[in-house]
Amino acid sequence: MRTEKVLTFYTLQSQTSYKQGYNELLGPFLWLAHKDKLLHKEQHASDVEENMMANPLTASFHTAQLLVDTFLPTLFLDDDFICLQSCFCLLRLLLKYHDPAVCNVLSSAQVTPELYAMTWFFTLFATKCERVDIALDLWSRLVQDKNDENFDGKYCGSGQWGKRRSVFTLSIALILMNREQILSCDRSDLPGLMTKLSLKSTAQVETLLRLAEDIYEQTPISFWESEEMNILFGENAQEHYRKQLSLQDRI
Repeated sequence: MRTEKVLTFYTLQSQTSYKQGYNELLGPFLWLAHKDKLLHKEQHASDVEENMMANPLTASFHTAQLLVDTFLPTLFLDDDFICLQSCFCLLRLLLKYHDPAVCNVLSSAQVTPELYAMTWFFTLFATKCERVDIALDLWSRLVQDKNDENFDGKYCGSGQWGKRRSVFTLSIALILMNREQILSCDRSDLPGLMTKLSLKSTAQVETLLRLAEDIYEQTPISFWESEEMNILFGENAQEHYRKQLSLQDRI
């Protein structure tokens, strides 16, 4: 019931329709808010913390909205999944660049990103994390301030636009972490294998992020600065994409 209230408010506020993935994005924050509320009952909390914990639905809504606006700015805007299809094309190009052998194996078996990567994008890998704390660990590392002295990743690039690229580098990293399994897998079993790729521990999150950093650095800057990437994930992407959708509706 709590999840339904927040999702209803979010779709109304963002002027979008519900899409599969919203609840997986929201779930970890509701879990965390409830956990923190119980914790702060036993500890002295600041006025700000008390206010946030007194309204866990509000806190969950704002954190989930921030996550979407930062990493997935245009993904939920259209009902025809035009943005998602564009992301799949870009992902396949990126995989072909970094590992042609894996790309060829998947293509020859007709295992396309549409089959396995939809939940990666829509939930920012939440459904691929076997525990909620693993998803929160991944997300906290992604949003960590790059000026923090403990920040250890360059895969986000610089600024908000750079962070939005991470959904691509993390996707390629997850595939490459399972490279040997993919190459040795029977073609008929490939669809099942790809949909079951997952992160089982925070140690695997660390490995994923390190590999994603290497992928980011080894990818030509022309890919990150391409017109397609700029439209979908660039500065003011939501505003530009909404205008584009509005124009399409009028035509």
